[in-house]
Amino acid sequence: MNSLASDQLKMEFNQGKAAVMGATSTSETGAATWSSANEYCPPGQGTACTPPDAHFKLDENTGTTSVYDTAGGLAGTMNTIAETAWIPGRLGSAIKFDGINDNVYEDLYTSNPNAFSVAFWVNPNTASTGMFNLGQVGRLRIAFSSSRTIQVIQTYNTPASTGIWETTATLAFGNWYHIGATLDRSSALNDPVIYINGQRADMTETATPDPASIPYVSSEISFGARRTGATTFAGFFNGIMDDILLYDYIRTPTQMAWDYNRGKPFAWWKMDEGSGTTLYDSSSNGNNSTTWTGDMSYTTGKFNSGVNFDGTDDVVRINPVLSYLDNIGASTDSYTVSAWFKTTTDYSTAATIISKNDGSGQTPAILQR
Repeated sequence: MNSLASDQLKMEFNQGKAAVMGATSTSETGAATWSSANEYCPPGQGTACTPPDAHFKLDENTGTTSVYDTAGGLAGTMNTIAETAWIPGRLGSAIKFDGINDNVYEDLYTSNPNAFSVAFWVNPNTASTGMFNLGQVGRLRIAFSSSRTIQVIQTYNTPASTGIWETTATLAFGNWYHIGATLDRSSALNDPVIYINGQRADMTETATPDPASIPYVSSEISFGARRTGATTFAGFFNGIMDDILLYDYIRTPTQMAWDYNRGKPFAWWKMDEGSGTTLYDSSSNGNNSTTWTGDMSYTTGKFNSGVNFDGTDDVVRINPVLSYLDNIGASTDSYTVSAWFKTTTDYSTAATIISKNDGSGQTPAILQR
């Protein structure tokens, strides 16, 4: 009796079948792709995707000397960061900066982009002027202010001036946020765009640069503190940082949202609780129902359970969990809403399935039967 070869055993196991799942995105022609470059852009973009210049995933989870850029091959120097600073992050592992002298810097980044986009996850404990920085002496900084706002700070030359742009929304200590910013630094007349959790944030210009100024554009990367010289730092960050991305072009709002959650919904109510009076948001954004009015009951749904509304006075309300979400659904915004429903009633007037009120009495988003 002859024994089977390893390939023959594999054939016995799966009869030569194969499955390929989980394409990371699509190519410019719309075909599924597993390209490491295309994974940074949403499916259906229609053009070639330009990957980041640098991507510090911070997934090493060990070491005290270097963290590595998986996109451009750079290595960031860990400055005074202890082994115990590695902790679970938003995506994989992350670094907890002590706010005293911890930071990471990289001197070999040479792109010097006029236009740039940056995105990262952050969980702040205190204010810091040095979360993320391009260039020495604070040429460009993304800061977490003492007012718990996000600031973009750019210094200019000839004549010297500074531009400061600050979000109107405030963030809470001890929570994870995805922060993004884009800025075309070819002119002092250009304003940045700031994103919080994939959404464009309202902001004010608290310091206006001289229109004739020339922006300082230099290339060194640092995060956890801002550089004040070749080997000196200030504005140390106290909190956790994870998954830092730097692009040498202006990302679109859709691309910035893709960096945030890879196309997942901003809110997702499965209605699978089966009991109780709270509908939980499965998107991880925490937008759980806050008011349950009427006598709704759980019943068999399209997928698992659903909620039965009587058409008289049953309403479930959800208030945004964070203050900066209050503007989501303004009359100028674009977004997508979908739901499964079944009814046996004919309506003489429209019956509302989902609506979003922007706080001014307007209802920019409404899905009706």
